Amino acid sequence: NKTVRDMDQPLLVSRPKKKMQKGGKPVEGPLYLLPELCTLTGLTDEVRADFHVMKDIAIHTRITPDKRNDTLQTFINTLNRNEKVQKDMKGWGLSYDKSLLSLQGRVMPPEKIWQRSGSYNYKPQDADWGREMRGQQLISCVPMQNWLFIFPARNSPQAQDFLQALVRVGPPMGMNINKPIMCEIPDDRTDNYL
Repeated sequence: NKTVRDMDQPLLVSRPKKKMQKGGKPVEGPLYLLPELCTLTGLTDEVRADFHVMKDIAIHTRITPDKRNDTLQTFINTLNRNEKVQKDMKGWGLSYDKSLLSLQGRVMPPEKIWQRSGSYNYKPQDADWGREMRGQQLISCVPMQNWLFIFPARNSPQAQDFLQALVRVGPPMGMNINKPIMCEIPDDRTDNYL
């Protein structure tokens, strides 16, 4: 139970789509939400486009296996020390082991990347071969001569950017990319693609 502190706050209105269901029944009418009980999630397009912000976020999301192991072990230890959690878990017949499961593994050698001009290796710890591939022709390409580009109206700028990127990077890779038939649809509902 939550105590609402601001009784004069405006409500947020959410109009559920037809496909949203609760208990197998369609949701009727709009949903009214209290802003102080809501939390923003996700990232805006402006934030996603900011390289520096995304680099800072990556520090917290792309953690090493050792760091992830330490974090999970700390979490399990916290749960195992909490009496209320232990009581609830026992009621459900569940428990956590004192340590994470340890498995014997092996590191496979990196694959060779083959392209028309030959083959090359990459550093497996980076798992990135983009630099090596840049400007190299692919072994076999299917020319994009007669093609259709379908996109929602709200994504028109991104569609144009994507098309420009294709035209820019395709030829160095040996891909012949002709101008597509541009097909803008009102929105991304499934029935608009039919």
